[in-house]
Amino acid sequence: MARARNIKPGFFKNEDLAECSAFARLCFAGLWTLADREGRLEDRAKKIKGELFPFDTIEVEPLLQELERWHFIRRYEWAGIRYIQIVAFVKHQVPHGTEKDGQIPDEDGFLTVHERGRNGYATGTSQRVSRAATVAPAISGGVDDSALTVKPCGTTEVDNGVLTVKEQVHNTLIPDSLIPDSSNTPPTPHGGRQRRSPTAAIESMPGFPAFYAAYPRKVGRKAALKAWLKLAPDEALQATILGALAAQRPHLDRRENGRFIKHPSSWLNDGCWDDEIPGAKVAAPVNDSGQQWWEVAGFTHPAEAANERCHVLNYREFREGRRISEVTA
Repeated sequence: MARARNIKPGFFKNEDLAECSAFARLCFAGLWTLADREGRLEDRAKKIKGELFPFDTIEVEPLLQELERWHFIRRYEWAGIRYIQIVAFVKHQVPHGTEKDGQIPDEDGFLTVHERGRNGYATGTSQRVSRAATVAPAISGGVDDSALTVKPCGTTEVDNGVLTVKEQVHNTLIPDSLIPDSSNTPPTPHGGRQRRSPTAAIESMPGFPAFYAAYPRKVGRKAALKAWLKLAPDEALQATILGALAAQRPHLDRRENGRFIKHPSSWLNDGCWDDEIPGAKVAAPVNDSGQQWWEVAGFTHPAEAANERCHVLNYREFREGRRISEVTA
């Protein structure tokens, strides 16, 4: 099952790759889309042919031999199964942060397990975990059916916070994918824990309830939450967003009950907190001394206030550039 990968201009000017046939070069790029995030895939020439050249009468095995001869791939075997390692894959490819960890071991029998944040994105830190396995016959009802089950040594799985290393299904070329594969997805047991809907995470997402409550057009809540999750704003950016929203509200087109106001998801995806306000005047002073809200809070510039999570909606909670609760503590 294929994934989106990057291709750089240098691919077409690589002198070593130019020594390979045109089909071998095309096969090389195609292998990237079939490999997991570590650049590994099962060495099954017929299956690869069906994925990359479904309409061509060409044998893939000679192409793989070309690529191996010029050191673009390495072919190896572990636990009786043949695999391919794409050389320098992790140097040139940047997989999506939510792409699952590969379940294909390297040449030494190790898996690469990535640490994940709360949102499921890889943090950039990884560790190698032994994938040493024992092969035992699967016996049902006391009758040996000669089926072989590969089990990891020990009785515990390797817990990586949000991911657990599990056994691969050998009948699938690519064991992991961002797209569910019905042939590689175990059925959900009856009575098991149901997956929460996206809206169930709203209360646990800092800042989103305040943003959605302040946004003048209440449509597309799920899409807005998805955009917020994608943006993953820190506290400073949350303050900037709320401040910009408060400043823009008086200038929004409210004709026909706000039909021309952007959906909140579009506002977030387009980064509209940085938009200039057409025809907007300088903010009016907020006290008799002619001070702006950030000056009242003890800051010299709105950006300085945003860095301390101060905005137009909560500036009264600040004094001398600090929260009043901190000043009086």
